[in-house]
Amino acid sequence: MTFRLDIDKALAATAYLIQKAGGRFDVFVLLKTLYLADRTALIKYGRTITGDKFVSMPKGPVLSRIFDLIRGREIPDDPQALAKWQRFVSDREKHLLRLKDTPELGFLSVREMEILDEAFRTISEVPPYWLAEWTHRVMPEWEDPKGSSKPIDPVKILKNAKKSDKEIAEIEEELSSINSLKSLLARFVMQKGDRFLMGSVGGSKKHLWILISDLNEHHGTGVIVNLTTNKERSGGDCSLCRGEHPWLTEECWVSFGDAMCLTPEKWQKIQQGITKKLIIQREPLANVHLEKIIPAAKVSKAFPSVCLKFLD
Repeated sequence: MTFRLDIDKALAATAYLIQKAGGRFDVFVLLKTLYLADRTALIKYGRTITGDKFVSMPKGPVLSRIFDLIRGREIPDDPQALAKWQRFVSDREKHLLRLKDTPELGFLSVREMEILDEAFRTISEVPPYWLAEWTHRVMPEWEDPKGSSKPIDPVKILKNAKKSDKEIAEIEEELSSINSLKSLLARFVMQKGDRFLMGSVGGSKKHLWILISDLNEHHGTGVIVNLTTNKERSGGDCSLCRGEHPWLTEECWVSFGDAMCLTPEKWQKIQQGITKKLIIQREPLANVHLEKIIPAAKVSKAFPSVCLKFLD
């Protein structure tokens, strides 16, 4: 039984608990509260809140990917998650976390907030010095990982909660369908920095386009720019040098005059082109290059003014 991390709900749950704690929350206590909430949601509804993975660690069970995000580690199957996390959640200040900004809490349902409230109350009643031992005793799915970490199969939690094999099989089947849909959607949801190759019909050369704005911030509309090796045609406002990225074999210039705003309807056509393999997706552009391109776009005389509002 597997889940897919929902970074929006993970952030919302984390922010909700930090706010309940008065604006700062102990990392260890936060991790135990989130785990208890996800565990409770799994038993009650066959779904977790965050979609995170359960693991046993020496001081009790935790949600592994959220723990990775707290430690500043990227999530392999969601390369945008860390940047999103760090936008809203501070680095650890000794043993505490605080919010830098408040994420959208509307991703949480009423029943999920009630489960978080219940978990917060339960964990708050356990003395911190006893919390690790308490989780060992009341959560039988925990196994001593001998100084490392060990995955916890959600099925074990459900069986310990006296769920029948038939009910567990139904939950697994439903989750498989949900995960398949999320995987399909994830392949087609463009993120800031994503790149794709597209050429003319019958043409032999494809041009590289880059999404330089956040679709989520502007209701699905985003700005794309392309690259050229001709400085004069580009306007000469922003260059990417050979060696700055593996695919740069010579100096290129961002052609701000070719920038386009794509509405959700136009993105659907891009997605159709990807499906038909007429458009080829490439790995995302590194943030260091976006931090070079976006300020240059804002002052470029070639950049269409209608696109400026999408860069904020």
